[in-house]
Amino acid sequence: EASGTAERAAALEMLDDLEATRGLRPTTLGADKGYDDGQFLQDLEARRIEPHVPLAKEPSDPAGVRHLGRRSGIEARRRMKARQQGEGYRISQRCRKKIEEGFGWLKSIAGLGRSRVVGRWKLRQLLEVGAAAYNLVRLRTRKPA
Repeated sequence: EASGTAERAAALEMLDDLEATRGLRPTTLGADKGYDDGQFLQDLEARRIEPHVPLAKEPSDPAGVRHLGRRSGIEARRRMKARQQGEGYRISQRCRKKIEEGFGWLKSIAGLGRSRVVGRWKLRQLLEVGAAAYNLVRLRTRKPA
């Protein structure tokens, strides 16, 4: 369900599920600026996953924060700011752009930007048909081995 924290909670849940079912733990996680939250960054660091998240705005100074609970989140955002200077972050953001192109195609060409159907089942069906069409479009440009 749509809420302010649902995507971040689902991402952490998927990471935990990936480790529990497959025994895999990624070393980095690239995301968009919607995931710029101190608590989310701390949760990733606790799982020994290096977040690659662009910051929506500059992190504030932790010394000027009155609430001690917020200070650790601000410090996590400052660590993220330092990570943005590394080569790993730049590679991660290039890979993220490739993934976002597919979502952009689904929204604009496949019509998922503004759905004309009601209901989760119909929306899922529309998404699957759009994703299959996008795969066919991508396959057209592939060269034979």
